[in-house]
Amino acid sequence: MMGTWRSSPQRRNVPLDSSSGRAWFQRGISGLTAKLRARWANGEFYLGEWHSHPGCAPDPSSNDIRVMRSISIDASYRCPKPIMVIAGTARESIRISVSVLENGRLIRLKPVVSPRSSGTESPIVTGTKLEGDL
Repeated sequence: MMGTWRSSPQRRNVPLDSSSGRAWFQRGISGLTAKLRARWANGEFYLGEWHSHPGCAPDPSSNDIRVMRSISIDASYRCPKPIMVIAGTARESIRISVSVLENGRLIRLKPVVSPRSSGTESPIVTGTKLEGDL
């Protein structure tokens, strides 16, 4: 999870050998090591991956889990416990899932809503708890 958000659909800060379609994206690797090293030199760190599942639930796919396992054992990422954030869209709603890979197992995190929240406004997320292994 490194990069910036832009309102236009420009591909910025992605390797040139990346490819995509309407409902998929495959990040390439061209120049990635140099880009990560430059960010590390500036005190930034690689945390994990994010993407969307258009028209679907934000459940990690078998490919998502495979990619996270690969990242966790690849020393060049320096990220043994990568985080994965997935936004699932359906009609007018967006659901988010957050997972972390630890010891080869993907653990889904579940938001903990503050008791101060009345339920009428946006929930106040104060932390996470483990939902279980996938």
